Order: sequence, then structure tokens, then C-alpha cells
Amino acid sequence: MKFDFELFKADLERERKARGWYWADVAKEAGLHHATIYNWINGHRKVSLDTVVSLAHLFELDLNRYMKGSVLTP
Repeated sequence: MKFDFELFKADLERERKARGWYWADVAKEAGLHHATIYNWINGHRKVSLDTVVSLAHLFELDLNRYMKGSVLTP
């Protein structure tokens, strides 16, 4: 099972722009440090599962969309 981070980032970008937010706004709303978001978006570090879940929750994104070869079950 693999997570499609590129699709996830593209969806985050779309949702961020739709709200007129900067990445710092996203970090604040998700309860994350802005450097966490910047470093991940710019490819300087990997993102944690907790961060993925926080961002998905913030934008009401279904994580099943990003799973390749599997479906998450509750």
C-alpha cells in the first residue's frame, strides 16, 4: 500500500488557493508549525502521518483517495 503524496499535495494546494490562504495560514489552522509545512512542500523533509491526518481533516479530504492498492477502513 502506497500513499500518493503528489496528489495529496496538489489537492492541498487547490484547497489552500480556494480559501485565499498562505501556507502559514494552513499551518496555523491545522495546529502545525509553519516550518513543518514549508519544509515538506519544498521537499526538504518527509511529512509525518499525524501531519497528513491534520491537513486532511482541515480540508475535509478523504485519505482513501490517496491510497494506492488499498482502501482504509474505520
